[in-house]
Amino acid sequence: MTHAQTIIERVARALCIASGHDPDSDWRIVDGVMLTVAIKPGHEKRWRAYVPVARAAIKAMREPTEAVLEVDEWTGGDLWRLSIDAALSQGDER
Repeated sequence: MTHAQTIIERVARALCIASGHDPDSDWRIVDGVMLTVAIKPGHEKRWRAYVPVARAAIKAMREPTEAVLEVDEWTGGDLWRLSIDAALSQGDER
């Protein structure tokens, strides 16, 4: 993992790996089925298929839990929310 990766990419890659797939394998959709294919122009890395799920997972974390509020007592969760918003504002173009 490089530091250049966005939080969205990191989460998408982790979800892809957790699903048993190589995040750097190429894929495309054929007849509604995701297929791993040889590297060809126009095909994307498999992790990119997980970007919508990664965004949803990060968005679900936006409201802080009681445990987070105990740590972020100075801002009442605002620092947490700002951090999540910053992660969601990053592009996933790679």
